[in-house]
Amino acid sequence: TINVGKNENNFQIKDLAYAVKEFFPEIEVTINSNALPDKRSYKVDFSLFSSLAENYIPQKSIEATINDIKSTLIKMNFNDPNFRESNLIRLQKLNYLINQKKINNNLEWIE
Repeated sequence: TINVGKNENNFQIKDLAYAVKEFFPEIEVTINSNALPDKRSYKVDFSLFSSLAENYIPQKSIEATINDIKSTLIKMNFNDPNFRESNLIRLQKLNYLINQKKINNNLEWIE
């Protein structure tokens, strides 16, 4: 079990995708081997949290979290084949803001 909120819980997106696939075997995971490497870092440093809350470390594993999401989707009878078109999807919102000339292609606000 992996604890959420610890430095060792920094995952790559592909690792999360494969973990999700364990619970949703019908999902196809593909990786674009021609894509340029993403130079950004998404690693979170939990050192300060650990020092401030030594006795409190969340105990929920990534597997338990994915299972909770799956259970919730089943309970709500989620069946929206166009969910990626929702304006709640980050990429859709970013494209909207770019098209409205509110942010530039570097995702910076335009004054």
